[in-house]
Amino acid sequence: MHGHHHNETNIRPNELSALLEYNFNHNASHIFELSEIAEKLNEQGEIAACETLKSAIAKFSEGNGLLKETLEKLK
Repeated sequence: MHGHHHNETNIRPNELSALLEYNFNHNASHIFELSEIAEKLNEQGEIAACETLKSAIAKFSEGNGLLKETLEKLK
């Protein structure tokens, strides 16, 4: 379990942007890690698992793109 709260009502707009920026970057690092895992699965001949993981990566990337779009709207 992580140690921050999601239900605070006194968050300033710049703090929201910072939180979104953090999550965007955090997600990008996970996308990179997952891509490396997919590559290793492919190298090991685990083609079906690799393709499923690539589908998950695409969805993560799509969501992260929406986070970036949100950040751009806040600037």
